[in-house]
Amino acid sequence: MNEKTTPYTDMYLIAALLSYGFETVETNRTNPQRQQFFFLNDEKEVHVFTDSEIVMKNLSLDQFENMYMAKRLLLLPNYPDILKSVKYKIHSYRDD
Repeated sequence: MNEKTTPYTDMYLIAALLSYGFETVETNRTNPQRQQFFFLNDEKEVHVFTDSEIVMKNLSLDQFENMYMAKRLLLLPNYPDILKSVKYKIHSYRDD
């Protein structure tokens, strides 16, 4: 069974995860300055840069984050639009 992950707070990484189809299961907004997004812990097929080509690999969330941080992940064409929606979701939240 897939379980939720440790929280992610980097909106650029969150947008990359969403662009590849990883699913959020919860958003913790107790601290509006540092909202946390939890994802379903599963694997997705992603585009990764190797030394000579772009290949498809099945990556877990941790592997995905490592590839993202190493700048070896190909960002999909939907990434800018998803980033805008993530930014809107974070900045438009009001704790009333």
